[in-house]
Amino acid sequence: VDPLGVVLDPSALAFGPAASLSGGPAAAFGSSGFLVAWEDDRSGFSDIWCARLDAGGGVLDPAGVLVSPTPNAERAPAVAFDGTNYLAVWEDDRNGEQDLYGARVTPSGAVLDPAGIAISTAPGIQGRPALAFGAGEYLVVWQDGRSVSSDVYAARVLVDATVAEPDGVAVAAGSYSELNAAVASDGAAFFVVWQDGRGSPETIWGARVGATAVVTDVGGVAISPAGTRALQPAVAFGAGEYLVAWVREAIVSEDLYGARVSTGGVVLDPASAPPASAEAARF
Repeated sequence: VDPLGVVLDPSALAFGPAASLSGGPAAAFGSSGFLVAWEDDRSGFSDIWCARLDAGGGVLDPAGVLVSPTPNAERAPAVAFDGTNYLAVWEDDRNGEQDLYGARVTPSGAVLDPAGIAISTAPGIQGRPALAFGAGEYLVVWQDGRSVSSDVYAARVLVDATVAEPDGVAVAAGSYSELNAAVASDGAAFFVVWQDGRGSPETIWGARVGATAVVTDVGGVAISPAGTRALQPAVAFGAGEYLVAWVREAIVSEDLYGARVSTGGVVLDPASAPPASAEAARF
């Protein structure tokens, strides 16, 4: 899709063999093209595979590249680029419960960490990872089940694959549930958003996280208006500010809403408003 919102590939691009069951795609831009990762069952259980695209939409790895060859189920990949390599992260069942692992992939399609990088093997279930790159390091965020309620945790992964906070640090933890975390970077720090159960109904909250994994907004910042149920947040950075989008669930419909947030953590659209009544919109 070009910057004016024109779909350049209306017939769509195909990744991997048609005979396999694929899902959960994630993509990132880096170097001179893209890397797409997905879950693929061609081996009889779900693995993480990837493929490169050039800037013109050509698929450079039509059969795909196996990212993690371990005999266990792997799901829900996320991908980012650090200026030299990509990092893919995913849910991994190799230890008998759901943990988080990752691997670096070069722009030439070589997997640098075929055995995987353990990002969190803490007790309980870790899942739904997301990541962003900024200030020379990745921040991986996820939904964490080590306590009674689901929390949001994060860990930095350095470009040499070192995990700076093994098992992570809490970004949002309380007696209520925090789910579906997403993250973006302004190049110097990170902004993490999540679906928060502290109110009734759920709302979207966020927090700035410094380059050393220090949570700046302890307790979080309320982003979506109270009184309406908000789910499944996403966040991106551009033009000097963050854009947070989410699904607003009403009695008879589900709509998309959004709000801008400054790099100082100020919500610029506290009342929020939906985009134009179309399936996609540019801000």
